[in-house]
Amino acid sequence: MKIWVALIFGVLLSFLIAFLLGFVIIPWLRKLHFGQTILDIGPAWHKSKQGTPVMGGLMFIISIIVSFAVVLITDKLLGGHILTSGSVVIGDDMKVKIFAGLLMAVAFGLIGFADDFIKVSKKRNLGLTIAQKTGAQILVMLAYLAALYMSGNTYMFIPFVGNVDLKFFFWIFGAAVIYLTVNAVNFTDGVDGLCASVTS
Repeated sequence: MKIWVALIFGVLLSFLIAFLLGFVIIPWLRKLHFGQTILDIGPAWHKSKQGTPVMGGLMFIISIIVSFAVVLITDKLLGGHILTSGSVVIGDDMKVKIFAGLLMAVAFGLIGFADDFIKVSKKRNLGLTIAQKTGAQILVMLAYLAALYMSGNTYMFIPFVGNVDLKFFFWIFGAAVIYLTVNAVNFTDGVDGLCASVTS
């Protein structure tokens, strides 16, 4: 299987799985009364959002893991080796990028799951504290950056310039991009479906 085919197949499959899981997980969350608690300090019209299901991120975590596994298994059955060869040879450094990126995405998803679970189980708007959430995010982020650094993945591709070695600045730049991106989506997300438009 060509690498670009695997990428397109994986993205489409992940979208399809998440879409179909929505018909199962959202009614299940409603049945369990896993809904958002709305603060009284917000706009009055927000009260209509009381009980909107949370923990929908489960759909994304499951779809990412399943689609990744299906792509690898399908490629293997077709006699391909997308992690070792294809239209372009993938070295060990790229394997680290792929698997470390997958694990980081799942880890951030689990942090979000824990945050939402605390909210619904304790019937409050606050889940993890800022210190707990930030600490967990930093640990995941540093583990990912360390994996890239140890495998020599300290380069950034710049259009019309090529790969530029960031050297030590890799840590600062990587940490800023990951932390700010994750929390920008987290701040923008809410009970209005904003996360879907932000991440699309």
